[in-house]
Amino acid sequence: MRYLALTLAYDGAAYHGFQIQCAAHGPTIQGTLEATWFTLFGETIRVTPAGRTDAGVHAAGQVVSFPSESRIPTDKIGKAMNSLLPRDIRVLEAWETGEDFNARFSACWKRYDYWIDNRSVPDVFARRYAHHEPVALDKEAMRRTAQALVGRHNFRAFAAAAAAAGSVTPHGVRNFERTLSHCCITEEHGLLKMSFVGDGFLYNMVRIMAGTLLAFGKVSRKASRKTQTAQRVEFEQYQASPCLSPCLGPCLSKIQHTQICSGTEAEALQEILASQDRTRAGDTLPPHGLVLKHVEYRARCPSMVFADLPASDWENQLVAPREGAVRRSRKT
Repeated sequence: MRYLALTLAYDGAAYHGFQIQCAAHGPTIQGTLEATWFTLFGETIRVTPAGRTDAGVHAAGQVVSFPSESRIPTDKIGKAMNSLLPRDIRVLEAWETGEDFNARFSACWKRYDYWIDNRSVPDVFARRYAHHEPVALDKEAMRRTAQALVGRHNFRAFAAAAAAAGSVTPHGVRNFERTLSHCCITEEHGLLKMSFVGDGFLYNMVRIMAGTLLAFGKVSRKASRKTQTAQRVEFEQYQASPCLSPCLGPCLSKIQHTQICSGTEAEALQEILASQDRTRAGDTLPPHGLVLKHVEYRARCPSMVFADLPASDWENQLVAPREGAVRRSRKT
Protein backbone atom coordinates (compact mmCIF):
# COMPACT_ATOMS: atom_id res chain seq x y z
CA MET A 1 0.00 0.00 0.00
CA ARG A 2 1.19 3.48 -0.81
CA TYR A 3 -0.35 6.91 -0.29
CA LEU A 4 -0.82 9.37 -3.12
CA ALA A 5 -1.87 12.98 -3.63
CA LEU A 6 -2.96 14.75 -6.81
CA THR A 7 -3.19 18.44 -7.62
CA LEU A 8 -6.18 19.16 -9.85
CA ALA A 9 -7.56 21.97 -11.98
CA TYR A 10 -11.14 21.91 -13.21
CA ASP A 11 -13.91 23.95 -14.73
CA GLY A 12 -16.85 23.23 -12.43
CA ALA A 13 -19.60 24.45 -14.76
CA ALA A 14 -20.67 20.98 -15.91
CA TYR A 15 -20.46 19.30 -12.49
CA HIS A 16 -22.75 19.03 -9.49
CA GLY A 17 -19.94 19.98 -7.12
CA PHE A 18 -16.92 17.98 -6.05
CA GLN A 19 -18.43 15.43 -3.68
CA ILE A 20 -19.80 12.21 -5.15
CA GLN A 21 -23.60 11.99 -5.04
CA CYS A 22 -26.51 10.00 -6.38
CA ALA A 23 -26.10 9.60 -10.13
CA ALA A 24 -29.49 11.22 -10.69
CA HIS A 25 -28.06 14.54 -9.46
CA GLY A 26 -25.51 14.63 -12.26
CA PRO A 27 -21.75 14.15 -12.62
CA THR A 28 -19.30 15.25 -9.91
CA ILE A 29 -15.57 15.89 -9.91
CA GLN A 30 -14.95 13.12 -7.36
CA GLY A 31 -17.09 10.59 -9.20
CA THR A 32 -15.39 11.34 -12.52
CA LEU A 33 -11.91 11.15 -10.98
CA GLU A 34 -12.52 7.84 -9.20
CA ALA A 35 -14.20 6.27 -12.24
CA THR A 36 -11.25 7.25 -14.44
CA TRP A 37 -8.79 5.73 -11.96
CA PHE A 38 -10.77 2.48 -11.93
CA THR A 39 -10.82 2.34 -15.73
CA LEU A 40 -7.07 2.79 -15.91
CA PHE A 41 -5.90 0.66 -13.01
CA GLY A 42 -8.82 -1.59 -12.05
CA GLU A 43 -8.72 -0.23 -8.51
CA THR A 44 -11.54 1.31 -6.50
CA ILE A 45 -10.36 4.37 -4.61
CA ARG A 46 -12.02 6.98 -2.41
CA VAL A 47 -10.31 10.37 -2.52
CA THR A 48 -10.23 12.97 0.25
CA PRO A 49 -10.28 16.57 -1.09
CA ALA A 50 -8.74 19.65 0.47
CA GLY A 51 -12.14 21.29 0.04
CA ARG A 52 -15.53 20.17 -1.27
CA THR A 53 -16.29 22.81 -3.88
CA ASP A 54 -19.95 23.48 -4.68
CA ALA A 55 -21.69 22.99 -8.00
CA GLY A 56 -20.31 25.44 -10.55
CA VAL A 57 -17.21 26.37 -8.53
CA HIS A 58 -13.84 26.05 -10.26
CA ALA A 59 -10.38 25.05 -9.04
CA ALA A 60 -6.85 25.88 -10.12
CA GLY A 61 -5.15 24.03 -7.25
CA GLN A 62 -7.45 21.49 -5.62
CA VAL A 63 -5.63 18.63 -3.86
CA VAL A 64 -6.90 15.10 -3.17
CA SER A 65 -5.26 12.27 -1.24
CA PHE A 66 -5.93 8.52 -1.17
CA PRO A 67 -4.31 5.13 -0.48
CA SER A 68 -3.56 2.94 -3.48
CA GLU A 69 -2.05 -0.43 -4.34
CA SER A 70 -1.29 0.64 -7.91
CA ARG A 71 2.31 0.40 -9.11
CA ILE A 72 2.34 3.11 -11.76
CA PRO A 73 5.22 5.58 -11.22
CA THR A 74 4.00 8.91 -9.87
CA ASP A 75 5.50 10.81 -12.80
CA LYS A 76 3.27 8.79 -15.18
CA ILE A 77 -0.01 9.29 -13.30
CA GLY A 78 -0.83 12.72 -14.70
CA LYS A 79 -0.37 11.71 -18.33
CA ALA A 80 -2.38 8.52 -17.88
CA MET A 81 -5.27 10.22 -16.07
CA ASN A 82 -5.42 13.16 -18.47
CA SER A 83 -5.65 10.79 -21.43
CA LEU A 84 -9.09 9.65 -20.19
CA LEU A 85 -10.42 12.49 -18.05
CA PRO A 86 -12.81 15.00 -19.63
CA ARG A 87 -11.04 18.08 -20.95
CA ASP A 88 -12.45 20.22 -18.14
CA ILE A 89 -10.55 18.23 -15.47
CA ARG A 90 -6.75 18.01 -15.44
CA VAL A 91 -4.24 16.37 -13.13
CA LEU A 92 -1.44 18.89 -12.70
CA GLU A 93 0.82 16.91 -10.38
CA ALA A 94 1.03 13.59 -8.51
CA TRP A 95 3.22 12.64 -5.58
CA GLU A 96 3.60 10.10 -2.81
CA THR A 97 2.85 11.13 0.76
CA GLY A 98 3.18 9.63 4.21
CA GLU A 99 0.40 7.46 5.60
CA ASP A 100 -0.73 10.20 7.97
CA PHE A 101 -1.13 12.87 5.27
CA ASN A 102 -4.70 14.10 4.70
CA ALA A 103 -5.50 16.59 1.93
CA ARG A 104 -8.00 18.40 4.14
CA PHE A 105 -6.55 18.29 7.65
CA SER A 106 -2.87 18.60 6.72
CA ALA A 107 -3.40 21.92 4.93
CA CYS A 108 -1.88 25.07 6.45
CA TRP A 109 -4.06 27.45 4.45
CA LYS A 110 -6.17 27.85 1.33
CA ARG A 111 -6.64 30.66 -1.13
CA TYR A 112 -9.89 31.41 -2.93
CA ASP A 113 -10.39 34.11 -5.57
CA TYR A 114 -13.77 35.56 -6.50
CA TRP A 115 -13.96 37.38 -9.85
CA ILE A 116 -16.37 40.20 -10.74
CA ASP A 117 -16.90 41.79 -14.14
CA ASN A 118 -17.86 45.39 -13.34
CA ARG A 119 -18.27 46.56 -16.92
CA SER A 120 -21.64 47.96 -17.97
CA VAL A 121 -21.58 45.44 -20.83
CA PRO A 122 -20.15 42.08 -19.72
CA ASP A 123 -17.16 40.48 -21.38
CA VAL A 124 -18.54 37.47 -23.25
CA PHE A 125 -15.27 35.59 -22.73
CA ALA A 126 -15.40 36.07 -18.93
CA ARG A 127 -19.05 35.15 -18.43
CA ARG A 128 -18.30 31.58 -17.27
CA TYR A 129 -15.72 32.66 -14.69
CA ALA A 130 -16.80 36.08 -13.39
CA HIS A 131 -20.01 37.41 -11.83
CA HIS A 132 -21.34 40.39 -13.78
CA GLU A 133 -22.15 43.44 -11.66
CA PRO A 134 -22.96 46.48 -13.84
CA VAL A 135 -23.57 48.89 -10.93
CA ALA A 136 -20.68 51.32 -10.35
CA LEU A 137 -18.72 50.35 -7.23
CA ASP A 138 -16.69 52.28 -4.67
CA LYS A 139 -13.67 50.00 -4.78
CA GLU A 140 -11.73 51.90 -2.12
CA ALA A 141 -14.63 51.49 0.30
CA MET A 142 -14.66 47.77 -0.49
CA ARG A 143 -10.93 47.57 0.28
CA ARG A 144 -11.39 49.37 3.59
CA THR A 145 -14.23 47.03 4.51
CA ALA A 146 -12.21 43.96 3.50
CA GLN A 147 -9.51 44.74 6.06
CA ALA A 148 -12.01 44.27 8.88
CA LEU A 149 -12.31 40.61 7.86
CA VAL A 150 -8.60 39.97 8.41
CA GLY A 151 -7.77 38.30 11.72
CA ARG A 152 -9.37 35.58 13.80
CA HIS A 153 -13.13 36.00 14.09
CA ASN A 154 -16.36 34.12 14.63
CA PHE A 155 -17.69 33.97 11.06
CA ARG A 156 -21.14 32.59 11.86
CA ALA A 157 -22.75 35.60 10.14
CA PHE A 158 -20.94 34.56 6.95
CA ALA A 159 -21.96 30.88 6.96
CA ALA A 160 -24.87 29.52 4.94
CA ALA A 161 -27.96 28.67 6.97
CA ALA A 162 -27.34 25.00 6.21
CA ALA A 163 -23.99 25.31 8.03
CA ALA A 164 -25.40 27.14 11.06
CA ALA A 165 -24.44 24.20 13.24
CA GLY A 166 -20.76 24.88 12.53
CA SER A 167 -17.96 22.36 12.73
CA VAL A 168 -17.57 20.25 15.85
CA THR A 169 -14.33 20.16 17.84
CA PRO A 170 -13.10 16.95 19.50
CA HIS A 171 -14.75 18.24 22.69
CA GLY A 172 -18.15 18.54 20.99
CA VAL A 173 -18.11 22.35 20.78
CA ARG A 174 -19.51 24.08 17.71
CA ASN A 175 -16.78 26.16 16.10
CA PHE A 176 -17.23 29.10 13.75
CA GLU A 177 -13.83 30.67 14.33
CA ARG A 178 -11.45 31.01 11.42
CA THR A 179 -8.30 33.03 10.73
CA LEU A 180 -7.97 35.13 7.57
CA SER A 181 -4.53 36.51 6.78
CA HIS A 182 -5.56 38.28 3.58
CA CYS A 183 -8.69 39.79 2.13
CA CYS A 184 -7.48 41.75 -0.89
CA ILE A 185 -9.31 43.46 -3.74
CA THR A 186 -7.31 44.06 -6.91
CA GLU A 187 -7.96 44.50 -10.63
CA GLU A 188 -6.62 42.11 -13.22
CA HIS A 189 -7.44 41.58 -16.90
CA GLY A 190 -10.18 44.20 -16.63
CA LEU A 191 -11.88 42.26 -13.82
CA LEU A 192 -12.20 42.83 -10.08
CA LYS A 193 -10.56 40.07 -8.04
CA MET A 194 -11.30 39.42 -4.37
CA SER A 195 -8.69 37.15 -2.79
CA PHE A 196 -9.34 35.38 0.52
CA VAL A 197 -6.61 33.43 2.36
CA GLY A 198 -7.36 31.56 5.57
CA ASP A 199 -6.89 28.43 7.63
CA GLY A 200 -10.39 27.24 6.76
CA PHE A 201 -13.74 28.38 5.42
CA LEU A 202 -17.32 27.65 6.44
CA TYR A 203 -19.93 26.53 3.93
CA ASN A 204 -20.49 29.35 1.39
CA MET A 205 -18.33 31.65 3.52
CA VAL A 206 -16.27 33.03 0.63
CA ARG A 207 -19.29 33.73 -1.57
CA ILE A 208 -21.08 35.48 1.32
CA MET A 209 -18.01 37.59 2.16
CA ALA A 210 -17.75 38.54 -1.51
CA GLY A 211 -21.44 39.43 -1.60
CA THR A 212 -21.07 41.56 1.53
CA LEU A 213 -18.09 43.47 0.15
CA LEU A 214 -19.98 44.02 -3.08
CA ALA A 215 -22.92 45.43 -1.13
CA PHE A 216 -20.64 47.84 0.73
CA GLY A 217 -19.24 48.98 -2.63
CA LYS A 218 -22.75 49.81 -3.81
CA VAL A 219 -23.72 51.51 -0.55
CA SER A 220 -20.62 53.69 -0.40
CA ARG A 221 -20.99 54.72 -4.03
CA LYS A 222 -24.59 55.69 -3.34
CA ALA A 223 -23.68 57.38 -0.05
CA SER A 224 -21.16 59.64 -1.74
CA ARG A 225 -24.07 61.34 -3.49
CA LYS A 226 -26.26 61.71 -0.41
CA THR A 227 -26.16 63.20 3.03
CA GLN A 228 -26.34 60.89 6.04
CA THR A 229 -29.73 62.37 6.91
CA ALA A 230 -31.10 61.58 3.44
CA GLN A 231 -29.89 57.98 3.74
CA ARG A 232 -31.52 57.59 7.15
CA VAL A 233 -34.83 58.85 5.75
CA GLU A 234 -34.51 56.45 2.82
CA PHE A 235 -33.99 53.48 5.12
CA GLU A 236 -36.99 54.49 7.25
CA GLN A 237 -39.05 54.60 4.04
CA TYR A 238 -37.81 51.11 3.16
CA GLN A 239 -38.90 49.79 6.55
CA ALA A 240 -42.35 51.27 6.01
CA SER A 241 -42.70 50.13 2.41
CA PRO A 242 -40.12 47.91 0.64
CA CYS A 243 -41.25 49.20 -2.75
CA LEU A 244 -39.79 52.62 -1.87
CA SER A 245 -36.33 51.17 -1.33
CA PRO A 246 -33.71 51.53 -4.06
CA CYS A 247 -33.60 48.57 -6.44
CA LEU A 248 -30.57 47.08 -4.72
CA GLY A 249 -32.18 44.34 -2.66
CA PRO A 250 -33.06 43.93 1.01
CA CYS A 251 -29.57 42.82 2.07
CA LEU A 252 -28.12 46.03 0.67
CA SER A 253 -30.66 48.09 2.61
CA LYS A 254 -29.73 46.30 5.85
CA ILE A 255 -26.04 46.89 5.23
CA GLN A 256 -26.76 50.51 4.33
CA HIS A 257 -28.55 50.92 7.66
CA THR A 258 -25.69 49.24 9.54
CA GLN A 259 -23.15 51.57 7.93
CA ILE A 260 -25.21 54.66 8.74
CA CYS A 261 -25.52 53.66 12.38
CA SER A 262 -21.90 52.52 12.75
CA GLY A 263 -19.98 55.23 10.90
CA THR A 264 -17.07 53.70 8.98
CA GLU A 265 -17.21 50.65 6.75
CA ALA A 266 -14.89 48.74 9.09
CA GLU A 267 -17.11 49.48 12.07
CA ALA A 268 -20.17 48.34 10.15
CA LEU A 269 -18.44 45.08 9.15
CA GLN A 270 -17.35 44.47 12.73
CA GLU A 271 -20.95 44.93 13.82
CA ILE A 272 -22.05 42.25 11.35
CA LEU A 273 -19.37 39.88 12.65
CA ALA A 274 -20.40 40.52 16.25
CA SER A 275 -24.08 39.90 15.47
CA GLN A 276 -23.39 36.28 14.33
CA ASP A 277 -26.57 36.76 12.28
CA ARG A 278 -26.55 35.51 8.68
CA THR A 279 -29.31 37.95 7.71
CA ARG A 280 -27.05 40.90 8.52
CA ALA A 281 -24.46 39.97 5.88
CA GLY A 282 -24.75 40.28 2.11
CA ASP A 283 -26.06 37.91 -0.51
CA THR A 284 -24.38 34.63 -1.48
CA LEU A 285 -22.87 35.40 -4.88
CA PRO A 286 -23.21 32.86 -7.72
CA PRO A 287 -20.71 29.97 -7.77
CA HIS A 288 -19.20 30.52 -11.22
CA GLY A 289 -17.08 33.48 -10.07
CA LEU A 290 -15.27 31.42 -7.42
CA VAL A 291 -11.96 29.58 -7.85
CA LEU A 292 -10.06 27.47 -5.33
CA LYS A 293 -6.64 28.85 -6.19
CA HIS A 294 -4.18 27.07 -3.90
CA VAL A 295 -3.82 24.74 -0.93
CA GLU A 296 -0.59 25.04 1.06
CA TYR A 297 1.13 22.16 2.88
CA ARG A 298 4.75 23.29 3.08
CA ALA A 299 4.24 25.93 5.80
CA ARG A 300 5.17 28.81 3.50
CA CYS A 301 3.57 32.18 4.22
CA PRO A 302 1.03 33.30 1.58
CA SER A 303 3.10 36.37 0.63
CA MET A 304 6.02 34.02 -0.13
CA VAL A 305 3.89 31.97 -2.51
CA PHE A 306 2.02 34.77 -4.31
CA ALA A 307 3.53 38.06 -5.44
CA ASP A 308 0.11 39.72 -5.46
CA LEU A 309 -0.33 39.19 -1.69
CA PRO A 310 1.37 41.66 0.68
CA ALA A 311 3.02 40.57 3.90
CA SER A 312 0.44 40.24 6.67
CA ASP A 313 0.70 40.28 10.45
CA TRP A 314 -1.62 37.26 10.49
CA GLU A 315 0.05 34.97 7.97
CA ASN A 316 2.48 33.48 10.47
CA GLN A 317 -0.56 32.25 12.39
CA LEU A 318 -1.52 30.11 9.40
CA VAL A 319 1.78 28.25 9.25
CA ALA A 320 2.33 27.84 13.00
CA PRO A 321 2.18 24.15 14.04
CA ARG A 322 -1.27 23.07 15.19
CA GLU A 323 -2.13 20.09 17.37
CA GLY A 324 -2.99 17.08 15.22
CA ALA A 325 -1.90 18.71 11.95
CA VAL A 326 0.22 16.66 9.56
CA ARG A 327 2.19 18.87 7.23
CA ARG A 328 4.34 16.37 5.35
CA SER A 329 3.26 16.71 1.75
CA ARG A 330 5.85 14.45 0.16
CA LYS A 331 7.31 11.12 1.14
CA THR A 332 11.03 11.47 1.79
